[in-house]
Amino acid sequence: MTSADLPLKLLGIPSYQGEKLPLEHPLLLLTYLSAHEAWIPRNELLDLLFEDDDEAVARNKLRQLLFRAKKLDWFAGFTSNPQHLKHEAESDLRAFRKAIEGGDWESAVQVYGGQLLKDSPVSLSVYENWLESERADLETSFLEAASWHSEALASKNQHVAACQLLRNVLGKDPLNEELMQGYLAYALNTEDKAEAIELYGQFKNRLGLELNMQPLPATVDLANALIESINQEKLQTLMTPAEKSVPTLLHAPKGLSSFVGRDPELAHLISLLEQTDSHLISLLGIGGIGKTRLALAAAQEFVKGLKDGGYFVALTRVNEASLVADELLKTLGLEPDLKQSAEQQVISYLKEKELLLLLDNFEHLMGATDLIQNLMTHCPRLKLLITSRERLNLSQEQVFEISGLSLPAAFDDTLPLEAYDGIGLFLRSARKNSAQFNLNEDNREAIFELCHTLEGVPLALELAASWLRLMDVREVLAETRKSFDLIESDFADLPSRHQSLRAVFESSWQLLSSDEQTCLVALSVFVGGFSLEAARTVTGSSPRTLLKLVNKSLIRRDQSGRFELLEVIRQYAYEQLLAEPQRLVEIKKGHAAFFATLAEASQAPLAGGPTQRDCLNQLEADHANLRKALEHFLATNDLTAALAFTNSLFPYWFIRGHWQELEQFSEKLLHHSPDHDQRTAFARQLAHTGYLRTLRGYYETASELLNQSLELLKDSSDLRELAQTLAYLGISASYQNDYDKAQQNLLESLSLLKNPGEALDKAFVLHELGNLYLRQDHLLKAKAFYDQALELREKNKDHRGAARTLSNLGIVARRQGDYEEAETRYRQGLLRSRDINDRLGIADSLNALGVLAKANGHYQEARTAYQESLDLYKRCGDSLGEAVSLENFGILCRLEHSYLESKRFFELCLANHKNRGDRWGMARALSGLGLGHFHLDETETALKVLNQGLALAQSLDNQQILTQNLLALAYVLSFSSVQEAAVQVLAYATQRLERSGSVLTPVEQKQVHETEQRLRKNFTAQAFEASWQRGQTLASDAIAELVSSIDGTKLSFHPGTA
Repeated sequence: MTSADLPLKLLGIPSYQGEKLPLEHPLLLLTYLSAHEAWIPRNELLDLLFEDDDEAVARNKLRQLLFRAKKLDWFAGFTSNPQHLKHEAESDLRAFRKAIEGGDWESAVQVYGGQLLKDSPVSLSVYENWLESERADLETSFLEAASWHSEALASKNQHVAACQLLRNVLGKDPLNEELMQGYLAYALNTEDKAEAIELYGQFKNRLGLELNMQPLPATVDLANALIESINQEKLQTLMTPAEKSVPTLLHAPKGLSSFVGRDPELAHLISLLEQTDSHLISLLGIGGIGKTRLALAAAQEFVKGLKDGGYFVALTRVNEASLVADELLKTLGLEPDLKQSAEQQVISYLKEKELLLLLDNFEHLMGATDLIQNLMTHCPRLKLLITSRERLNLSQEQVFEISGLSLPAAFDDTLPLEAYDGIGLFLRSARKNSAQFNLNEDNREAIFELCHTLEGVPLALELAASWLRLMDVREVLAETRKSFDLIESDFADLPSRHQSLRAVFESSWQLLSSDEQTCLVALSVFVGGFSLEAARTVTGSSPRTLLKLVNKSLIRRDQSGRFELLEVIRQYAYEQLLAEPQRLVEIKKGHAAFFATLAEASQAPLAGGPTQRDCLNQLEADHANLRKALEHFLATNDLTAALAFTNSLFPYWFIRGHWQELEQFSEKLLHHSPDHDQRTAFARQLAHTGYLRTLRGYYETASELLNQSLELLKDSSDLRELAQTLAYLGISASYQNDYDKAQQNLLESLSLLKNPGEALDKAFVLHELGNLYLRQDHLLKAKAFYDQALELREKNKDHRGAARTLSNLGIVARRQGDYEEAETRYRQGLLRSRDINDRLGIADSLNALGVLAKANGHYQEARTAYQESLDLYKRCGDSLGEAVSLENFGILCRLEHSYLESKRFFELCLANHKNRGDRWGMARALSGLGLGHFHLDETETALKVLNQGLALAQSLDNQQILTQNLLALAYVLSFSSVQEAAVQVLAYATQRLERSGSVLTPVEQKQVHETEQRLRKNFTAQAFEASWQRGQTLASDAIAELVSSIDGTKLSFHPGTA
């Protein structure tokens, strides 16, 4: 199928039967519907298409739009019902998606006509955000399809067609260097070499003008190969694009060069892993010997037969043996549990798993061998594959030592040198760096000598090959030998072969100019990559110097424009920096200063606005550098800088869910004593930490920190800071059910925010007032405050804040029984939270959508939403959110009649709340746990637990929780011998429900109705109504007395107990 076969085209300039379509609302609606095969709720479209209108106006406009659109020929295929819309007609957009999903790369390439709604500017911000994301996704899919299809064409020797395809694609994405390399490689097998060189020239010029960059060495070499028209056999290695593989291990590193040779070692290692009595294998060898690549190759093959797969655990950046268990916890996706050590959690998780752990670079963590021993003892089905420079000396350890790649024992002119793994790797690397390089009679012996001198160490061979850009093999050999003779190792305990590897680094170092050495040493201070701006600022080097380092393969540049040093190069360069203590201090200071400036400049975009998402993404990319900068300020006791840094970046850490890291740094900061000039910043740090502790459910320490903040600000003229601390105190009081104090603090905070520039601060307080009334089940008051907050957040483009408020408006709507409105609000909030990757916002919206799905009887949908939500809460360290998810899982399991599982979820939930001292949560959990005991025929325990929950709810004066507990008790008593009491409890609970304005879900309504009908069967109509009336007229103390008078030990339960 081609684009011409389809009358409706949305990819490229939109048209129907060749006629261009006007960029109006009907086209925007059709495009959004065509991009989704499922039914779309009408409410979802309101925010997309009519973002500036209130809801009533927007609904009216949508109706008018649909009336108008149905009359258009190109809108054919549109269907609707009162709640949803759908477009079923074929379009090029839909055909493209189907082709991608089916792996039909040829059709995908043919159908893709260009950017979605090309040359069609959209003035609707929410729609524009969606369109931008959709365009990027489609373009990525198209580029991948083009790459796959061109590779398929080339495999069939259709090189001309492959070139034509990539030439067309490069017209759409002219700076895509990976595609340019593929195009040049394929062109080597066609008659169009001159045209390819011309296109390469345009690419090179454009790369320099727009990005101030030069093509990668491999690209230059391909172009040179075209110019030289060298023979087909020599080019075969170069012309094959990089293989696309998907690692079979979770968290396996990407970007490693392909695995070469070592077939006997690989087979032997896999055989060892497959032995039933082999549980701990140590893969030993010096640095750079290829341990990681061999281990990965074996593991990826071996885990295919394991039930639970495997994990790659990188230990390079773990500095202390005591932190290995924490790294395992992180890699396995588990969150720390305050009741267990990290080691206990890991063992508990792995003890029943059939799983492989590949622990990479263990040599500096020998103090963690006790952990390895314990894993072996308690996890009988676990396999451990460890790469290390040193054996662990454990009784169960099987040592598998590897040395250099295979080499001929002595030089012989007749030997096929290429057949040996070591020389084969060197030749392959050499041809990547210089297309003209070839094994010949003149260099055979020098290559043999060089590979022997480097002892077949893969890393050394690859680095040595990179020097061929500057000198021939004999010169490389001479320089390497010279360096070996002169250099004395700084590490006496390293074997000679490792010293030889260090000689390779030294040789590379000696070939750099003074400027390049200076730059490389300074770059070693970065962790996890860096931007061009950061590199220039911290090192003081020019872009040309950085480019030289890229071309010499010492720095890698990715497609996003960020740079990264290979870790082995970074370590060597950092050693040079350590030799210059004064310069080390200056470089660290400059690194910290750069990121302090970045943090300060991020304050405004983090608060809200069109660049909020980009700012968050930039900070996430530099997360490791930010951490290092803050560690520098702490190490140098620069409290002023550290406070400014953490306060500026608090929204980033908060939104992206780095809560535990934020608390760790805060704890270190708060051990200091501020001077007079630092009091305000210190107060803000106290306030932020107290707020975070509140949200995590640690109320006592939260209150202490917030009151300390308030004390520091009592004489301050900074009313905005005071308002923030008061707001946080109000939130803390609300979470602890002190609603009067919460209201007082929040209203006082609001009264201090009078300046126009404090609109978002005001919106925050209004949102929290909404939360306060929502917790008390005052739904109308809550909605009024949420509406005010949303208006301010929308006006100031606070995407994250607006998402949170939209989700909470959904909660209000759900409790009022308007499920359609609730779903709309939840999805609006989820869409915006995903847009900026607000992990907690995503989790909250998913949890809410799960509750809604459960209420509508869609249990599997609810379970999926709960699980994703729970995973996010755990990852962020939000223990309160985790408790909410556990409660929701408990309710869901009860509805699915999985009563034992339900009880277990509520037990976990209750333990969570108890650990944090959350009485509000404990009361909710006791209600669910009581029902769990009842459904397992543990009736006496059930009544005891329900009474505990009721007593707690009454002491908290929380109407919603009290009503929930009373309904649960009425349900249980309806099966018992105290029918009169059951009727009165039910009547009292339903009356409270009606007064609050809350509406039960259909499932809850059904249960209440069934309870009432069950009770009616045991009374005459007149007797039931009389008992019902007595229950409705009972005072709160009378119902408490009634409940406490019920003796669970003397009750009998009639048949039919659920």
